[in-house]
Amino acid sequence: MEDNQVVAPAASDKGLSVSGLWEVFTGPAAFFERLRKNPKIIVPWIALTVVAVIVIALVWQYSARLQIEMMERYVDRGLIPPSQVPTLESLKMQSIIGGLIFCILPSLIAAGLAKLVGGFIMGGKATFKQVLSVMIYGEFLFWIGQLIKVPLIIAKDSINVTLSLAVLAGGSGPTDTLWVALDKIGVFYIWEWVVLGIGLAAIYGFSRTKGYATALLSMGLLSLLHVVIVFIQNMFMG
Repeated sequence: MEDNQVVAPAASDKGLSVSGLWEVFTGPAAFFERLRKNPKIIVPWIALTVVAVIVIALVWQYSARLQIEMMERYVDRGLIPPSQVPTLESLKMQSIIGGLIFCILPSLIAAGLAKLVGGFIMGGKATFKQVLSVMIYGEFLFWIGQLIKVPLIIAKDSINVTLSLAVLAGGSGPTDTLWVALDKIGVFYIWEWVVLGIGLAAIYGFSRTKGYATALLSMGLLSLLHVVIVFIQNMFMG
């Protein structure tokens, strides 16, 4: 009987890294309890990257077009010469590589912040691997949300598609500070925050309230940084 009790938990976690890709949607609380004992990094990160590659491959031209429009605004204000405005084709690889970096880095940075907030400020104990694992699964969920938006972007022929309060910002888009700020209050941002809160509460042994606070202070700071960068860009452009 003792041998069976030892083997059973290991057997029940076989394939956890793969099953977690849908359990993070269907049953995050139970999934993160299991993940706490057996954190996964490689498989969810590969899955996250694959989804991100698909999204970026389908919408890169819309993001690149927006970048060209911004550069043309710089030209209109005499900040750069017309020769520095890139072509759509020249931005292809830059957009794809930049997009992939953007999908990988947030998990690492947010994990570092969550480790700092959860451990140093909140007094919890968890390994960096546990925290990073939670963040990767949360980002996977977020990128599935971006994949859902792809048909809407293609149909509208514009990157200015949102499932958030950014609809209140009228015809503006990702280059507008208010639009970017309101876009953070969206379906998939909130869903990711809730799931991350559940996950961080599980691995740190926190209450859900402290888990949500830790998630907000880590991933939320990245969202705030994005808003600040857009604000500075707009200030620079006058």
